[in-house]
Amino acid sequence: MTDTAKEIAPGVRWMEGDVEVDAPLIARGLNLPTEQFMVEMRRGIVYSTVEHGIGDDRGCSRLTFRYRDRVFQLIVTTTGAIIREGRSGSKGLLEAGNVNLLA
Repeated sequence: MTDTAKEIAPGVRWMEGDVEVDAPLIARGLNLPTEQFMVEMRRGIVYSTVEHGIGDDRGCSRLTFRYRDRVFQLIVTTTGAIIREGRSGSKGLLEAGNVNLLA
């Protein structure tokens, strides 16, 4: 890890204001083998968004990954924890109202 990278969870790092997430973590969340996930990333059909918390949720970010009809979300802090994760098709999907976020 470089001086500019801040490890926030296994497989998740902040690098100069940008977040980097390891492929196996996202692949698991989207229920894909890592190799297939990498192929789909190169094809440009895996999408991601990062939203940063405001107000009471300052210091948290929601990372959302989309592939076809699948969605995987992580709520992470800047201090080293994955607070929650959710997947489409489960009660765990994190609705916008659960965390006050600013894109």
